Amino acid sequence: MVYINNKCVFDGSWLNIGNHGVQTPDPEIKQAFGGPPVLTGTQRCYAGKWVRFTGPAKIDIVVGERPGGRVGGLLLVQSKKGKYRERPDGSPILPVFTTTKPDVGDIERMKQFINTKPEFELELENIPVFEVKKSMMDESPLDRMRAGGR
Repeated sequence: MVYINNKCVFDGSWLNIGNHGVQTPDPEIKQAFGGPPVLTGTQRCYAGKWVRFTGPAKIDIVVGERPGGRVGGLLLVQSKKGKYRERPDGSPILPVFTTTKPDVGDIERMKQFINTKPEFELELENIPVFEVKKSMMDESPLDRMRAGGR
């Protein structure tokens, strides 16, 4: 799940939980994307809503699994005006979401991943960096409680 400024913009969960408890479900937070099949060969990748960044934004990324299951994933980013290489099915080959510039070791691990799963090729040349100005880890738990968080 990805939330930007406290609004769900992406639900990559197996089951649609981003709209849970919402009176008017938003179909754009979990859209068919194409790309390679994952896990059982029937599930496909998902895309979320287009988001326009006009300045600093609060980004929350929630990752989890229910007990006994498997969890894994890649959070990729796409610029609406960007030009990307494509897979045979027409889906774009995208870069990973990152908050720091990948170092040589990071790039090498991504190349090793691609070598074992070529259907999950990643863009490794033009990786945008979403700079962190302030982390919730910079605040004490008491500060977060006062702000209404956990």
